[in-house]
Amino acid sequence: MTAADLLTPQEAADYLRLPVRQLQQWRYLHKGPAYVKAGHAVRYRRTDLDVWVLANRIEPTDAG
Repeated sequence: MTAADLLTPQEAADYLRLPVRQLQQWRYLHKGPAYVKAGHAVRYRRTDLDVWVLANRIEPTDAG
């Protein structure tokens, strides 16, 4: 893992195409993708974001 693999909340939000406020809310509610805390700094691993996206994938069913 390199420093490039650690994203700021803004970078993670951009990567997920979500508002940074959404990530803040999920952290408060203990939901959303895993993150790392180093002191007061919050960072997201790109691999954790990818895992979270795949875990929240919904496969549509044939209703017809």
